[in-house]
Parts: sequence; C-alpha cells; structure tokens
Amino acid sequence: MPANILVVEDDPLVAMGIQLVLEEEGYEVLLAASGEAAVHAVAARTPSMVLMDVNLNGAMGGIEAAELISSGFALPVIFVTAQTDAATYKKAMAARPRGFLKKPFTPNQLLNAVQTVSKTPSRD
Repeated sequence: MPANILVVEDDPLVAMGIQLVLEEEGYEVLLAASGEAAVHAVAARTPSMVLMDVNLNGAMGGIEAAELISSGFALPVIFVTAQTDAATYKKAMAARPRGFLKKPFTPNQLLNAVQTVSKTPSRD
C-alpha cells in the first residue's frame, strides 16, 4: 500500500489539488497549512514523507519546519516552491531535502517526485 504523505501548503487550492492527485494514486494525505502545524502533524501521525512549501504563513517557514522534521524524525522532505531565486534555493538546499519541485507542476511531475523519493534510500 502506498505511504501516507504530509502536504504542507498554505494555499488551500494548491493543497487540495495536490491532495486529489495523490489520493487518486492511493496515497493517504495529511494536510497542514503552517510550519508549526506540520511539526505537530508529524509528531502525531508520522507520515512517510513531507511535501513542504518553502514560503508559509506564520512564525515558522517551510525551510525551518523541514529542518526540524528531518532532524527530529528522519523523514524525507520534498520542497515545493515557486521561489527559484539563488538565495532561496541555496537556503532550501542547506536543509537537505530529498527533492525539489518547482511550481507550477503537472500531476505527473508531482507523482514522479514522490515515487523517486519513496525509492531512494535515506542519506542518514
């Protein structure tokens, strides 16, 4: 059975679109709209991976939340972002994500990223 995936996205329409694509493939999808909610969701449900928007509303951004999740729970994180400037990319890569998906993306690109990370051994 496919894994459960935490989608951390503060745009409800984007989150719903990702959720629909993943659920059509049999994944269980958990949603969070902030970095803080993501950390709490991981602690409560321990998903298999996290799709994390880099820029989130709230006190904790996506990069900070990903660092906490990766170090505290050893879960793979795929960053999802429309921000592709060099500074954002460098900061995001320092968090050691297992993937990077640029918005806008197609359903096929989303599924390819998730399936690739699912089959990639952990670097820890």
